[in-house]
Amino acid sequence: MNESQAQTAVSVSAVLVAGMYAYRKLTESKSSSSTGHFVIGYAFTFLTLAVIAQAAPAVGGTLAVLVATGDLLTNGTALFKDLNGALAATA
Repeated sequence: MNESQAQTAVSVSAVLVAGMYAYRKLTESKSSSSTGHFVIGYAFTFLTLAVIAQAAPAVGGTLAVLVATGDLLTNGTALFKDLNGALAATA
């Protein structure tokens, strides 16, 4: 993985994680004040990944893919459940 591919992996991972968080925040009715914690963790994680991808592209890109995969495995179940419910309602 070269530097350009690693930076692309970091960017795609950041967009995926932010999109999943925004979707979950909009669809879940439970009110919580965890947004500040998410923003701090999100910024720290992706700034660190960007620096790592700059210094060691293979490691940074792989870690970005790992973060995106972990987010999909954690939050993907709720997303697919919502999508199946929406598709069943329209059929």
